Amino acid sequence: MDRKRTEGHVVLPIFYHVEPSDVRKHGGSFKDSFDQQQTKNSGEAERWRAALTQVGYIKGFHIAGGIFDR
Repeated sequence: MDRKRTEGHVVLPIFYHVEPSDVRKHGGSFKDSFDQQQTKNSGEAERWRAALTQVGYIKGFHIAGGIFDR
């Protein structure tokens, strides 16, 4: 997300077996996975949370249960 902001890179999210709204709001199965992977560096974790919130609002591809949605 930093590169999108500073250099204009394109971000194309692929939501694989996770709901985009869960990424946006850090809920559901996404919350469980994120909490398990969370680093001990709280500053880095907060950067990731902020970036993933932004990603959740970007239109991308949603793959759930073998179904491909846009």
